Amino acid sequence: MSNGVEYNLRLNNSGFNGPLTEARSSLGAAVAGAALAVKGLHAAWTEAKAAVGEAADRETMQTAFIPLLGSAKAAKDRMMELADFAAHTPFQLPEIAAASRTLETLTDGALSTGQGLTMVGDVASGTSTPFEELAVTIGRLYSGLDSGRPVGEAMQRLQEVGAITPEVRTKLEKLQAEGKKGSEVWRVAAEDLARF
Repeated sequence: MSNGVEYNLRLNNSGFNGPLTEARSSLGAAVAGAALAVKGLHAAWTEAKAAVGEAADRETMQTAFIPLLGSAKAAKDRMMELADFAAHTPFQLPEIAAASRTLETLTDGALSTGQGLTMVGDVASGTSTPFEELAVTIGRLYSGLDSGRPVGEAMQRLQEVGAITPEVRTKLEKLQAEGKKGSEVWRVAAEDLARF
């Protein structure tokens, strides 16, 4: 205030604020767009890296079958079959491949694919037992019953998880005591395991 005179200065900045607001909005959209693009590139990179890792893992799994099956073609065919099996079950390909390798060696291929692998998967699901663990136990049972060797440990584990009944265990022990072995004895176990 000077000598009782008051000065008011009013500035009309609407012509300035509108473009400034638009510029801020455009800059914010550009930054958000760039962040989204970076996020998309990161996701694409992560997916590509995972796909390469998965392909390498699959190649490693396939290579492990060559000595068991005798050829690269047989190993490739097995992996294709196992991948199809994995696509239709809750199990992952690495655990299925490991179980198939175990069953290939313990059952001489009798349970390592198709119905045998399905039976192991069904029992694993029905008893909440890890797939690979059950493959080892059922493979040992099959091997012992086929050759006439003792199978008490395998039967005990299967009974513990509820996969075979005490009555079937007694029946299998009786058949083995009588000197029976092979498919006749395995059929008794397989019928009980088929409950799942």
